[in-house]
Amino acid sequence: MTDRHLVDPPSPFVDEWIRKLSGEIPLPGRALDVAMGRGRHALLLAAAGFRTFAVDNKYDAVAEAVERGRQQQLTLRAWCADLTMSPLPTERFDLIVVTRYLQRDLMPALTNAIVPGGFLLYETFT
Repeated sequence: MTDRHLVDPPSPFVDEWIRKLSGEIPLPGRALDVAMGRGRHALLLAAAGFRTFAVDNKYDAVAEAVERGRQQQLTLRAWCADLTMSPLPTERFDLIVVTRYLQRDLMPALTNAIVPGGFLLYETFT
């Protein structure tokens, strides 16, 4: 498992918006971290009171994030999948967070996975 100091810190942009949106979305709303990596944003979501789901295609990253959550007494409902092969459920999440991952053809699946009135928080390379 990666040492704690080697894990990227959360994005300040994402951190700020998670705090803002936790006041807009009745908690415990469902949040999804797509391409979660080692869970830096999934753990923020869980700490903010969201019922947190997370997905990545790297098993070791998913396992590490779940273990880090357990150590912090946070629950992550995480799974390993390639979203081009395993579709997201429809109208399931109040908030979806995506960072450092750009796959334009995934956008329809992301927007369909958000409940009416939900939010997509997307930060990618510019």
